[in-house]
Formats: sequence, structure tokens, C-alpha cells
Amino acid sequence: MVTTSLLALRSYPAFAELPQSELTLLASQMKLRSYPKKATILQQGEPSDHIYFLVSGFVKITRGGGVAGHYPTEKRNRQRKELALAIYGPGHMLGELASLASTNRSASVIALSECTLIQLEHTAFIQCAARNPSGSLFTMRYLASRLGESNRQIELLRSSVEARIISLLRNLNQIGLPPEIFPSNAEIGRMVGASREMVSKVISKIQTQYLLLLTPVASLFEANVNCFT
Repeated sequence: MVTTSLLALRSYPAFAELPQSELTLLASQMKLRSYPKKATILQQGEPSDHIYFLVSGFVKITRGGGVAGHYPTEKRNRQRKELALAIYGPGHMLGELASLASTNRSASVIALSECTLIQLEHTAFIQCAARNPSGSLFTMRYLASRLGESNRQIELLRSSVEARIISLLRNLNQIGLPPEIFPSNAEIGRMVGASREMVSKVISKIQTQYLLLLTPVASLFEANVNCFT
């Protein structure tokens, strides 16, 4: 088990440059978790005392779903739709903001495929970062990149629906999301702030006019995979 844990740690950028003694210590503190497709890895509203590192697989970050009023900030009990905020692949840190800020989870994490994650108590992670400047630097760079990503998404909301959809599809292909777990038209619409009908129109236009701009998305259409319905 320790050998498996060490290999998992070495595969993750945050830990790749740590000395062997530090990796051995972390391996004794971490847990290697496996989740099946559709499993809820983190639940919105729950306490956050662990940080997770996605080693393999793909997850989606969601808010809402179920009955509103379940969380302290919500006063009315009503059904609400699940909103997919983002889709991530291997290399991403999960639950870090809530854990570092000692607040409840602000979103849920759902497995889109079979996933393997490193689970580490946030106190152990903070102590490791304090002992190793390279770990602290990675964390700061990672959080800065997440902030930059959020700023780009906010700026993108000022652009056209077509531009938002193309940007999302490019991002999903860049992380290597397999065609069989691509989001539906309705999910794409909720992610970019558009109706399912509008997404269908844009997808149709992409097929005929923007195919070259979106390779490897082109392979999805060429294979006639029904990913967007």
C-alpha cells in the first residue's frame, strides 16, 4: 500500500519535487480513494477537513440540485436544478478553498468516470507546505491559475453564446474528456448560460463551419457519436 501511495504522490505535480523522506511521511498520512462513475465525491454544504488530488478520471463540479433551503444561506424550500460549474481531469486539486478557509463545501464533486484520488487532511497538507517551499509555491500558482480561470469565465460571459460554447468545447478537449462522457446539450446550456435549443443550433453550425477550429472535437462528429443530445 505504501508503494502504491508513493507512486500516486510522485505522479502528482504538487508532490513531484518533494524529497523521499517527505513523500514517505505523506504516504503514511494520505488515503488513496477510488470512486465509481456517478459517485458523489464531495457534497455541497458538508464540512471540509480534507483536500483531494485527482490522480485519474474526470469529475464535474456542481451546485444546487435537490431541495433549496437545505443549506444555511437558503431560506426557501423549493426544487432547484443542478448547475454544472466545471469539468476537471487528472492533476486538479479538489476542495482546497473550503478546506483552507475552514468553511463548508460550496459545491459538490461528482465522478463522470471511475476516479482515483489522493485524500489528505488539510492540516497535514498545510504542515507539508510549511516544511517545503516548493509545495507552497505550487499551491500559490495553482490557486492563482484558478482565479485567472474564474476571471476568464466572467469575461467570457460578455461574449456571444457561440463563443462561450466553442470555448467550453475546446477546454473539454484539452483535458482529454472522452466522447462517451461529454455533457448533453442541456448541461452545456447550463454551463454557458444558454437554452438547450440555442446550444443545438450552435453545435449544428460548428459541424458545418467551425470543424477545423475544434479538432479534436471534429473526431466526435466524424465518429457520429451522439454526445450532445
